[in-house]
Amino acid sequence: MQIVLGTSNGLARFDGTAGHDLEWVAKGEVRTIGGRWAIVDNALVPTDDPDVVIPVDPKPLCLAATAAGVLVGTAEARLFVLPQGERSVQPVRSFDQIPTRDKWYTPWGGPPDTRSIARTADGGALVNVHVGGVWHDRGDGSWTEVIDVDADTHQVLAVDQHVVVAAAIGFGESDDNGRTFQFTADGLHASYCRAVAVAGGYMLVTASTGPFTKQAAVYRRPLDSDEPFVRCWAGLPEWFEDNIDTFQLAAKGTTVVIGTHDGQLFVSKDAGATWRLAADALDPIHCVAIS
Repeated sequence: MQIVLGTSNGLARFDGTAGHDLEWVAKGEVRTIGGRWAIVDNALVPTDDPDVVIPVDPKPLCLAATAAGVLVGTAEARLFVLPQGERSVQPVRSFDQIPTRDKWYTPWGGPPDTRSIARTADGGALVNVHVGGVWHDRGDGSWTEVIDVDADTHQVLAVDQHVVVAAAIGFGESDDNGRTFQFTADGLHASYCRAVAVAGGYMLVTASTGPFTKQAAVYRRPLDSDEPFVRCWAGLPEWFEDNIDTFQLAAKGTTVVIGTHDGQLFVSKDAGATWRLAADALDPIHCVAIS
C-alpha cells in the first residue's frame, strides 16, 4: 500500500510506516488527486511524470478520469476535458450552456466553483457545483440536475456500483448510477457533511456542526443498509477541530486514510473500525489517495 498526499507544499508518497519519510513527487500547492493525475498549482500533472505540466485556466480544483478523457472542474463553475493523448484541455461547452447557471451562488457572494466530479459505473458523469447542485450527463452532452442547488453538496463519489454524496443536508446515496438520491443524517451528531468514501463493505462520511466547526467526526455504516451511521472512535480524536473536507478522506479495499489541515495523517486497515496516527506535523494536507 502507498498513500499519496497532496499538501500546501507539494505532492508526496508515503508508505504508511516511516513517519516523516516522504518521497516528494512534485512541488506546489496540490488541490486533488485522481488516478494518475494531480492538480498542482494551476496545472494538471501526471503523478508518474511530474515534468509534464498541462496548464488550466481558471484555477483547476477537481478531476476525474472518464471514457472521453480527464474531466477537470475549475473555479467559476467551469468544466474542461483533457482528451486521451492530448496535451491541452478543451472547454465542455454544453456545461457552460446550462440555462440555470445564473441561479448558482456562494454564501459569501463570490462565484461558485466546480467542486467534485465522479464517473459512474454506466459511463455517465456527475459534476458537483458549489453551490449549484449536482448535474448528471449520460454522455450525450445534455445535463440534468439530480441534486438541488440548496442541498449544498461538497462531494460526489462513485465507487463500482455505489454513488455517495456529502452535503450540508446529510449523506446521500444513489442506487441508479446517480439519477436519483436519498438523503439521511440518521446517527450523525449534525447533518453538515463534507467528505465521503467507500471501504470494504462500508460507507464512510465526515460530519460537523457547520463550515467553521470545532466538532467534526467520521462515521460509517454497512453498504446497502439503512441503519444509522456509527461514529468511528478507536484511535481518532474526540473531535476534529476543523472539517475533514472534500478529498481529505479516501479509501481502497479496507484501507482508509484521513489527512487534516493541521498536517495529521490517520490510517485504518479495517474499513474505519480502528485507526492510528501514521504521521503528524506535516504541511497542511489538502487531499489524500491510496495507490
